[in-house]
Amino acid sequence: MKATLRICAILLLTSLLLSACAQNKTGGPTETTPAVTADTTAAAETTAEDPNDRSKIKDSLPDDLNFDGTVIHVLFRGKDDPSNRLYTMDVVGTDNNGDYVTDGVWERNRRVEERLNVVYEFIPADTDLSGMGALVRQIVTSGSDDYDYINSTGNTNVMLSLNSYLRDLSEIPYVNYEEPWWWKDVIRSLSLDGKTYNYIYGDMCIYCYLQTGVFYYNKALYEDVYGDPDEMYSHVTNGTWTIDLLAQKTAEAYKDANGNGAEDAGDIFGLMKTSNQNEDSPHYIQACGIEMYHYDESDHLVIEFDQERAILAVEKLGALLTATSGVFASDLGIDASDRYFAEGNILFYPSRLARAIFDNMRSMEQPYGILPYPKLTEDQKEYYSLIHVSSTNICVPKATGDDRMPILGAAFEAQCAESYRSVMPLFLETAMKLKYSQDSMSGQVIDIVIGSVAKNTLLEYNNYCNDIVASCIINNIRSGKNNFASAYKKVLSAAQKTWDKNVEKMISQ
Repeated sequence: MKATLRICAILLLTSLLLSACAQNKTGGPTETTPAVTADTTAAAETTAEDPNDRSKIKDSLPDDLNFDGTVIHVLFRGKDDPSNRLYTMDVVGTDNNGDYVTDGVWERNRRVEERLNVVYEFIPADTDLSGMGALVRQIVTSGSDDYDYINSTGNTNVMLSLNSYLRDLSEIPYVNYEEPWWWKDVIRSLSLDGKTYNYIYGDMCIYCYLQTGVFYYNKALYEDVYGDPDEMYSHVTNGTWTIDLLAQKTAEAYKDANGNGAEDAGDIFGLMKTSNQNEDSPHYIQACGIEMYHYDESDHLVIEFDQERAILAVEKLGALLTATSGVFASDLGIDASDRYFAEGNILFYPSRLARAIFDNMRSMEQPYGILPYPKLTEDQKEYYSLIHVSSTNICVPKATGDDRMPILGAAFEAQCAESYRSVMPLFLETAMKLKYSQDSMSGQVIDIVIGSVAKNTLLEYNNYCNDIVASCIINNIRSGKNNFASAYKKVLSAAQKTWDKNVEKMISQ
């Protein structure tokens, strides 16, 4: 997708594979310029002893900022509970419980409080997804100023069409979106007009990375069938990890373990699909590199699919998920299906990075590896990874007063910069590559995944465009049919009109 905007979060100079996955600031999937790069001034300040040391990289906040103990009220989704990963990874952290990352988040907050002389008050919504949506809508539409900002998720905030009730953060004081700790291209992808920033993202939003799509594979099962348990990494680096290869290996790995002549519980399966394919289908689609839209000279989004590529993707993915032997249809959603993979009966499990840190995967007896989602074809130059709509975002209710904006801007900049300096290296280098990866090659694949992550505007704002991706692609994949061309012709005009109408409504209020 021409305007799918990517973030390249960590410039790991020693990574073997990162150079293969650099992205383009304008969002073109076939171009190779990094989407977000560290500025040269910051890079020059890293130490000669360790070129990846960020600890001394400075931000541009004045040294004498002092907000006299002002309390910053933050509403966040979920419960005040360490099992809430949004709570521990993005918002509050943990007070010296031994987890590198969550303890780092806690320390980050204390440093920001001390530096700016502010006090954070983190307020849990203590409700589920639908309840959070209702609460956020009530807060922003009532004009309540009880909360300075909201740390929630896209499938809470973005889906509610609340942009007109949120403050524009494009010129919030003290925030410099050109700094490497801000994900400017992702912020741009959530801007309806390319100028108004209602939702912002940066290195304070670690949960976004956990919501990035990856493939897990059972190395013991792979060894049983193919011998070399690390062979899949060669396919990744050689560019041969494709949907066709996945289909082939899915069928070859199937074994009628219980001997009853039917594919059922107790067998060995090649691939699992979750009960709600709306959870994993967007990641497959993103990985295919289908251009879906571009921006005209006025920064207006124009829906325009690469039809040839979309037809091929629907054909291959539909055949994979509906007509390939050895596909296990889970009765559970994406948050619970890891149980089946952890039991050791499934070769490939498409999910998100978050699965690696949860109990089922951590207690899995058989070794597993981590892969990106497969490419559409071998001639596709890069792997593409999607940050799911359920990832974090930051927004500020319009009722938050002008006098609060310098305080919030300074806090946002300080939090993101401090996360960049101290928390992100712990998250990627220590946690994801050492603690939660079982081999060094998984760590290098994580470089590929993180280096290619993106938000897709049409998937994020699906209710603004008649959910054209679902009606044309996802529904066809789920049914195993390939009616993309006729569906696209039928819905394109209405989808563009709906988008234009919604954008005009949101930015005119």
